[in-house]
Amino acid sequence: MSLNEFLNDKKYTAAFFLLALCFFLLDWYLFAAVEEKEEHIRRLETETALLENRAKLPKRSSRMPFLETLLEDTTADTVFSAFMESGCAVEEIKEEENEKFHVFHVKGKGSFSQITAAFGIIKSKERWSAAELCALKREGNLLAYEVEVRAVRNRGTYEKEKYSPDRAYGDGKEPGGQNTRQRL
Repeated sequence: MSLNEFLNDKKYTAAFFLLALCFFLLDWYLFAAVEEKEEHIRRLETETALLENRAKLPKRSSRMPFLETLLEDTTADTVFSAFMESGCAVEEIKEEENEKFHVFHVKGKGSFSQITAAFGIIKSKERWSAAELCALKREGNLLAYEVEVRAVRNRGTYEKEKYSPDRAYGDGKEPGGQNTRQRL
């Protein structure tokens, strides 16, 4: 059988048509795959150019100093200075610590306006703290006050907390070996 007879034979027409369709679909698939890869390359080049431009920009200063000032611990000196700034006389400051708060017990004398000004100073300057008036008595022409100032403890950054000696391990046991989980 010659090539011309083979090509003109009716029984092979469907096979030729399917073969042509397969070549057409293969060509279309390869064209789509090439387009997709070229688009991916363009996106990567754009991303690389953006990263190079970002690297050329001047470096920003760290925000860590701001965060450290925002999360500063309240000390007895800062509570004392808040009362002194308002004009109150401070006679005694006691400090207690529990798990979540520093508690300062302040005793002293001052006028009503000075005491309320001290509350305002504590509210505006000392972040994460609250002042509660425990006692107020008249002594002569001044008022004797007892105030409790509660300030949230600064737990520090992750590195400070991570290596803290009182930090529990993930299994619920303290570093000393005691089991802290309560069984009901």
